[in-house]
Amino acid sequence: MVQTTCPAPNFNGCEFSTFRAKEGVSDEQLIAASLKMEQEFLKTESGFIHHTLLKGDHGAWADTVFTHSKSAAEQICQNFMSNPACLEYLQLIEDGSASLTFWSRAH
Repeated sequence: MVQTTCPAPNFNGCEFSTFRAKEGVSDEQLIAASLKMEQEFLKTESGFIHHTLLKGDHGAWADTVFTHSKSAAEQICQNFMSNPACLEYLQLIEDGSASLTFWSRAH
């Protein structure tokens, strides 16, 4: 059995969003924009712990931000729209496809 460790063992909150990329946007473009957003925005935000981008079936994507608390995730989201790297990332997401939720760790 392979042992793994959680990349964010001390998280107590997260933001979880699902979306679809705009037609014509490549996986490479979306991944590059996600990494840029992480470096230029998320890593500078108070309460940020870890970020991951997940690819599902049939063009589905999920973006998860692990934080110290649910309120930290909500605050980071409020700050998101004022960062140029975040706006570049948003430009690649199909209008109306995003579903954004906030969570508190239960266990």
